[in-house]
Amino acid sequence: MKYQEIDLEDQTNQIQYERISESYPPNTKNNYRYLAEVHTILQKIDISQIDTSQDIISRTMTNSNDIRQIQVLHSEWFPIQYEQSYYDNMLTHNKNLVLELDLSRFGFSKYIIAAVIYNKKSTTFKEMKFSFKDLCTDSYCLYIQTIGVINEFRQHGLASYLLNYIKVEASKNQKVKYINLHMVTYNKSGERFYLKNGFQQIEKCKNYYNIENKQYDSYLFCFYVNGGEPPITFFRYLSEKISYSLSAIKSLVSKSNKFEENDIKMI
Repeated sequence: MKYQEIDLEDQTNQIQYERISESYPPNTKNNYRYLAEVHTILQKIDISQIDTSQDIISRTMTNSNDIRQIQVLHSEWFPIQYEQSYYDNMLTHNKNLVLELDLSRFGFSKYIIAAVIYNKKSTTFKEMKFSFKDLCTDSYCLYIQTIGVINEFRQHGLASYLLNYIKVEASKNQKVKYINLHMVTYNKSGERFYLKNGFQQIEKCKNYYNIENKQYDSYLFCFYVNGGEPPITFFRYLSEKISYSLSAIKSLVSKSNKFEENDIKMI
């Protein structure tokens, strides 16, 4: 996503509103200013001098300062107002991974610039192909609650890094059958990102979000692991049955031809 650099000292005089996150509605007036301190600091240094392989580390959140940073970043990234309990659970119940930018060699501190929050849920056959095996055993999915990267470091592979981390975590547990998430339908760059990374659109959920007093639909995306498969729709079911029938007919015809050839050779 291309974004407009905004003068943090003159934001109140801005006339043209341009959202800084595509998670916000296209015509929003609530997402035109950066809130996190890291943006102010990055304006003071040459970003091209940052070595992403050395200056960015991955870790989990450990303290209240991490939570405060995430709260501010979530206000930039997402139009949903999360309860305080949501953030408190990040240190106890929910799983997470953050990417932290260490600017100490430039004379500044460390700042979170990307994060993913997820948890483990039970699977449903609305999101996964029905099987008696999975019906009789416990199976789970990893649900991505939020994932975001600050604009200055988009197109640097950080979101893909976070997503791949969750894929690896999911593949370690054979009981985990898929990774899933909901995303508002107007976020086209997000849609392209998930499809590019192997996710499938399973469902369109009507009026899933209430954003700025307006209802918006969402897509349900799933990425399948450990033998998990997408649910069978009527058309897919019909297609599979037709394909199976055609394969069976071809097999019978092939066997019949072989018998005829053998009869001719015997004569």
